[in-house]
Amino acid sequence: MNKNRYLIAFDMDGTLLEDKNKTILPLTKKYLKKLSKEGHIIVLASGRPKSELLPYYNELELSSPLVCFNGIFCFNPKDKNFPTIKKTFPKEWALDIVNQIYPNICGNIFLESDEDIWMLYEDEELINTMWPHGIHRHMIYGDFNQTLKEDPMTFILYNVKDVKKLEKVISKYKNSNLRLWFGSKFGEIFFGEVSKAYCLEEIRKYYNIKKENTICFGDYTNDIEMVKWAGHGVSMLNGIDELKAIAKYVTKKDNNNEGIVDTLKEIVELN
Repeated sequence: MNKNRYLIAFDMDGTLLEDKNKTILPLTKKYLKKLSKEGHIIVLASGRPKSELLPYYNELELSSPLVCFNGIFCFNPKDKNFPTIKKTFPKEWALDIVNQIYPNICGNIFLESDEDIWMLYEDEELINTMWPHGIHRHMIYGDFNQTLKEDPMTFILYNVKDVKKLEKVISKYKNSNLRLWFGSKFGEIFFGEVSKAYCLEEIRKYYNIKKENTICFGDYTNDIEMVKWAGHGVSMLNGIDELKAIAKYVTKKDNNNEGIVDTLKEIVELN
């Protein structure tokens, strides 16, 4: 293999996947399989849960860790010795926050684990937006006071109406953070140190890969930390301006036109 062993991480939507059918394009798939067989560590790092990442993981014939929920959950399906990272927060906090923000500060709310989704009420628009290709986990609808039986991993708000009031509420909780998606269409509340970059640093250390031999591809705000962290941070051509501004590279093509391949070859084969 190449004298340098690389850790190569990809966001999924808008990066590794084309938009229409959410597939990995043929040239990209072929090249990633080649790199994996040569010993490079290919990591899927996404806001998606494991149930929505495993089909792509198996398609690429990987044996590396998966980074799920933007770094809340990281594990290796093929290596039980890899130290699993799993962040949850007390369900009592979730219930307390919901009582303060719903319905005046946001519309619907859903909480997740790697197996379940709890949603305040069935919402076709929200479901079609979040899971356009079907739901692969157990859906539980209704009052969280009655349905939530464990500490959740994610806390997602739909149609945030007042960001300032939301920030004021969550500031009361230790190590609380807010991330907005698509303006204020979605809000994500998370607790503690959670990012794709945090998990990738643990993966890097586990495989003893040099920091300068790390490559990360992304397109949106939840990719900023890992693109900054990487020795070679890459924004997709279709990425947001904020990401392009801090990336070392910008691909010449977008995610619908095999945008990853040329830039990845440039880094791996010329360094």
